[in-house]
Amino acid sequence: MDYYNNKAVNPNVLNGKIITKIDGLFKDSVEVVVHTQDGYIYVFAHDQDCCEHVALNDYELSAESLSGGLVVSAEEVQGIAEAPETDESYTWTFYKIETNKGGLWMRWLGESSGYYSEEVLCYVISTPEDADLFENIQERDSTPTEEEIREEILEVEVVKVKEVADLFFN
Repeated sequence: MDYYNNKAVNPNVLNGKIITKIDGLFKDSVEVVVHTQDGYIYVFAHDQDCCEHVALNDYELSAESLSGGLVVSAEEVQGIAEAPETDESYTWTFYKIETNKGGLWMRWLGESSGYYSEEVLCYVISTPEDADLFENIQERDSTPTEEEIREEILEVEVVKVKEVADLFFN
């Protein structure tokens, strides 16, 4: 499924990139955002639906310690973990990002009634221009609703269409 109107990618697309900043690295976060030197932004998140909860359950290493680090390996890691005591269905998703400055482990827990997806994916915001849009969304005091995000993306797309039309008609 698309997240912020972008596609899910294999986290190994981070290999060879330099991390400039990581946002959202705290327990119960619903998204971890990795900024890279080339202007791309990668979001580790779950596209939430109505009847499940997916959040960062645990992590190892601080975000600041990876700033300036060259990613040598980024991957989803399969593993076994203890079952939570709440919902009928659960999914653990593990991500590991290794850099020349250390490694980051993220352990995500998704819980639901069993009908909905609980997986966490890596999404890419494909251009530095789109990254600026994401930065504007991140600066708000409250978490934007899906509708607010879609409206803001639509506004940017309308501006892009107008710019292209001006090139052809002027």
